[in-house]
Amino acid sequence: MTTRVNVARAAIAGMAAMLLLFAVLSYSAVLGKSPTYDETLHSVAGYVHRIRGDFRINPEDPALFGYWGSLAHGRNALTISTDLRYWDQMIEDFATFQWYYSVHVLYGWRGNNGDQFIQKSRFMFVPVGMGLGGLIGWWAWRIAQQRHGAACAGAG
Repeated sequence: MTTRVNVARAAIAGMAAMLLLFAVLSYSAVLGKSPTYDETLHSVAGYVHRIRGDFRINPEDPALFGYWGSLAHGRNALTISTDLRYWDQMIEDFATFQWYYSVHVLYGWRGNNGDQFIQKSRFMFVPVGMGLGGLIGWWAWRIAQQRHGAACAGAG
């Protein structure tokens, strides 16, 4: 019985170590990267959805992941202007003007640090990846016991 407990502890420690390694590697990998094409839109949209309750920007995507990414930011993390012409134009053609608006808010508005804003939003998705890896490890554990749980957590 003691051997079985020790094996279980070792497997759990292995899963935890792999998930921690995933977190460190995944976040450190994006620290020096510039934002992808749609990160500007999604990060600003999530913030506007959560803070202002306005869904004119990025209405084609579900709001949950934008909400999640914006949780790292306080109410005053970005200066959001509704005076920009793009704000009103999004009502008529969101597919075009939401891009102009989000890039302008992040990089064209004095006092906003777009790169820092996006990095904080990116960080919010590390726990999501860790949670999914942990879920895969737990599921494998339930199906195939300890010997496969640690391997699946690392592969997830």
